[in-house]
Amino acid sequence: MEESVSRVLIETVVRRALREAGDSPERVSRNMIDMALTFAEGSFQRSFFQTAQRLLCDEHSAYYGLVRDIIAHVDAERLITFGMNVGYNSCTRGARIIRENEAAMRFDIPWSLLLEIDGDGFADHAADYRSLVEQGRALGIYTWMLFAGDRPDRVLPLIAEYKDCAFALFCTQESVDEALLDEMQSMNNLMVVVRGGEDSAEVCARLRARKMLYSLYLPYGDGDGDADAVFNDDLLCAVQSQHPAFTAFVAKQSCSVEARQRLHERVIRERMALQCSTVLWELIEDGLFVDRIISENACSAAVNAKGDFYILSGNQNKMNGNLFAEPLKDVLRRAFPEDGA
Repeated sequence: MEESVSRVLIETVVRRALREAGDSPERVSRNMIDMALTFAEGSFQRSFFQTAQRLLCDEHSAYYGLVRDIIAHVDAERLITFGMNVGYNSCTRGARIIRENEAAMRFDIPWSLLLEIDGDGFADHAADYRSLVEQGRALGIYTWMLFAGDRPDRVLPLIAEYKDCAFALFCTQESVDEALLDEMQSMNNLMVVVRGGEDSAEVCARLRARKMLYSLYLPYGDGDGDADAVFNDDLLCAVQSQHPAFTAFVAKQSCSVEARQRLHERVIRERMALQCSTVLWELIEDGLFVDRIISENACSAAVNAKGDFYILSGNQNKMNGNLFAEPLKDVLRRAFPEDGA
């Protein structure tokens, strides 16, 4: 009862803030961070929002332009639903459930899960995916990263079924046609993430015209040359012109931890410079950062199209079970045991 009252209170404040944001997005952004600090639990969460608070003290921050643009061009109900599913269901209520389960079960639980899904084969495992999401929710996981390749349409029933979860759906440019957009239009718990490139501007323009929440992702591999190719001033300029909320750098499976961490350091420097009007995000390393805020011991994981469970926080090739054959908590207990457990 107390949690439902808290959610209603927060949602009411968010709705009022969005109505007032047109006059002063700067003031509203700072007020939202102040509210987040009020509800923050634990030193890591408070530290995170205190850092955001300091960044927003700079009146020249490019993030104010991003906030203004999102409020003007994304449907308000979509912003509220997706924002509450991430901010409250996942990072507040879900985080509390994660901490309670970790203490009771003595293994670490990731705040989100990355699923690589074979769209053509999705129907054969639809029940497995529903079971996985339900098991994840019971453990406190409410944020899901879905990589569906050329057939994102096949996974939309899963997104529609779990309206209290937040889904980031990673798609190729070619797969985002008008028929798909029609199906996605009513799904307020969805953020579309399109592969960036020469043709993504046209796709982003169509998403923007429909007032949908969208981002871009950029795959990269090992070595400085590959990182330089995907992370340069020309690319950042092109990306910002397409108005994505986030720009996610996604390491290929062969990418080393060292290369991933080097690119993440560049992402952090660029974010702190406050000059980029999109939130740069290294998918694995920043996911670990959020997980550390939630429960201090960071862990991250992915599930491939065969149901195989992989640890992402170190060696990406380390497999620890199959979620089409085993319960999620059994796989997590084996993959992320608490020290001494």
